[in-house]
Amino acid sequence: PQPHAEPLLDALERAVLRTRNDTLVALASKDLASMHVERSDRQRAITLLRRAVAHHGTFVAAYNNLGGILLQIGDPANAKRVLAAGLRRCTGSVPELHQGLSFVERDLGNLEAAKQHMQRAIDARPAASYYTALALLIDDSQPDDQIAVLNEALRLFPGALHAFCMRAVVKIYTKKKKKKRGF
Repeated sequence: PQPHAEPLLDALERAVLRTRNDTLVALASKDLASMHVERSDRQRAITLLRRAVAHHGTFVAAYNNLGGILLQIGDPANAKRVLAAGLRRCTGSVPELHQGLSFVERDLGNLEAAKQHMQRAIDARPAASYYTALALLIDDSQPDDQIAVLNEALRLFPGALHAFCMRAVVKIYTKKKKKKRGF
């Protein structure tokens, strides 16, 4: 890190706090929080993201980032509360929050709830990455279901290289398991 970076971040934070524009405070707080995450100062990032949510209660990215950081530091219960609050307060399509809740539920061991949230993300805004994440949530003992989800991703997004690669891995893994069992 550059020696002048910390005082600069401090000065930016002070300037943001002096403004009266809630949207600007929320956006700047989110960006400053990202800088703190890069510097491994997650607690400061959490403080800034909480400020962003307080100043602009419908700022999806702030909820999503705050939930993600809380999950990273091993606090899935608070991550779930933050993301669920974001769903209640934000209007319209919020697939990012459903994706975040899917990861939280997975970490809490609630695979069915994780799948439901990922499906809601897909329903709100189909994206190849949501399909591949959903395929990862399907039990390895159901490779046909995994492949069906990945095939749908490739049908909708023919250039989705990660879905193509993942489908190939599932097929190879399934063949190796069958060989081991003597099929």
